[in-house]
Amino acid sequence: MLVVVSEQFTELSALADRLTDRGIFLLHCPIETAEFVCNKYDTGGVLLDLSKRPREGVALFEQLRKIYPAMPIGVICDKNRFPWIPFDAVIRRSDPEATEREILSFCLHRCQFYVGSVSGKEFCLMRHAVYYQGQVFPLSPRQYRILRCLTYRSPRTVERGDLLSMCFPTELITPSDLAVMIHSINEKLSRHGLPHLIVNVYGKGYHLRDGVLD
Repeated sequence: MLVVVSEQFTELSALADRLTDRGIFLLHCPIETAEFVCNKYDTGGVLLDLSKRPREGVALFEQLRKIYPAMPIGVICDKNRFPWIPFDAVIRRSDPEATEREILSFCLHRCQFYVGSVSGKEFCLMRHAVYYQGQVFPLSPRQYRILRCLTYRSPRTVERGDLLSMCFPTELITPSDLAVMIHSINEKLSRHGLPHLIVNVYGKGYHLRDGVLD
């Protein structure tokens, strides 16, 4: 999960779908709620936008560094006004493609394959497919987003609203559509030895039947 702390999310919202396809889920929040968001969600990294409130952004960086010393924290800025501060990445504002490349570079070199376990047997998610006991089971892009997000958050239950906003940030997907897609995932994988992989917690959301190993 990549938390983007910014007063304006327009330029990154255009990249949200492409980043989500690569398994990078974005959550956007202002400075005031950033610490709460990082505590609530499994945050793998933070990008601080220093263009509007640079000093408050630096103060937030220092606070998050104390709480989460191993978490990568980068900044987005036009010019680095604080070269003495050890940010993990400084992403310059430029054209959208260059910004996307820098964000991917910041995220992907820390990425790991998402490995889960069902009944003591491992499965792996990679390249829009499930790898299980030497077999490969392709998923649609939407199905892959859902399963990867649930694997990332496992063993926690992911609320329906959070799952929709993280997996489909620019699409109008209803809870009923989500239920149909999850049913299709379960049906497809149950034919290959992964029965009822995604569990529906009534009134709350969804989680994987077993936990994540790594």
